[in-house]
Amino acid sequence: MSDWDILRKTYKLKGNLGAGTYGTVALVKHRETKKVYAAKHLKNFIDSKYRSKMVLRELELMIQLSNMKNNIFTTKIHDIIVAGDNHKFTSLFIIMDYVEQDLSSMIQDQTIEFERDHAITILYNILCGVKFLNTADVIHRDLKPGNILVSNDC
Repeated sequence: MSDWDILRKTYKLKGNLGAGTYGTVALVKHRETKKVYAAKHLKNFIDSKYRSKMVLRELELMIQLSNMKNNIFTTKIHDIIVAGDNHKFTSLFIIMDYVEQDLSSMIQDQTIEFERDHAITILYNILCGVKFLNTADVIHRDLKPGNILVSNDC
């Protein structure tokens, strides 16, 4: 049984959203609730002490931020699925909020016309998000357009 077969028990794969340093992100739909999420598949990090620590740190931080009241600035974790067979842990799926696009793809999209108000709203929300993280004693070390998720209403 593959890692993805374990995910498919609960979620229906809808498409690929992209790839990052430690794995891929897929669009999934919960079979029971029909709610759409992003599933981040983390693999090949178990054998490296450094990578394992990075993944654990990210998970711990995301769980803490997910549990904070009034947090509208970060995506929330809804589920964590451990994948593997024969009692061997091979990868993780982090099920989190799905947001339509990131700022990088939004900037590159020639069909989107940015108005001044859009830019002000996006910049304001970025600054509020950074302030929120700093208030939570978190310093984002990889703040770039590809890591800033933007919903259709900015």
